[in-house]
Amino acid sequence: MFESSQEMAKNLSEVYKKTSFIVISQIFATIFLVVIAWLIVPKVDLAITEQTVFMLWAMMIFLVVGIVFLQRLFLSPKRLKELTKTVGFSGFLDELKIKTTLLGIFCVLIAVFGFLISVMSGNSIEMFRTAAIVFVVFLVIFPRKHIWLKLAEYIER
Repeated sequence: MFESSQEMAKNLSEVYKKTSFIVISQIFATIFLVVIAWLIVPKVDLAITEQTVFMLWAMMIFLVVGIVFLQRLFLSPKRLKELTKTVGFSGFLDELKIKTTLLGIFCVLIAVFGFLISVMSGNSIEMFRTAAIVFVVFLVIFPRKHIWLKLAEYIER
């Protein structure tokens, strides 16, 4: 039913490298937003209300909780095992790559919200707070090869 263990490990390693590169690119996009906010914010102040800032922060916190929940859901071994039965090991690897990339996109979305808050309020500290939150979430979602190998071993059994 499955490929040989060496082929599986090789394919998993290739997909892991590509996915890691994508997530690292998303981290650099977040750093780019922080730098741009740091340069632009002192020159712009749109004076938005505290209520709008609170609403945007609430949306970001909702996204953070959603990302953590989705990661647990997406990387559930039982769900991945059922998926692998229907689409095979290559589908399993595609699922890992796509879902990890999607979670990274949500992290960049949080960074964009922080950028908007920072620019609209004229407070660059807001972007730094957001960046701290985003980097913690990136640490949570960053693909770990040993976990992917454990999942592959579990699915192979």
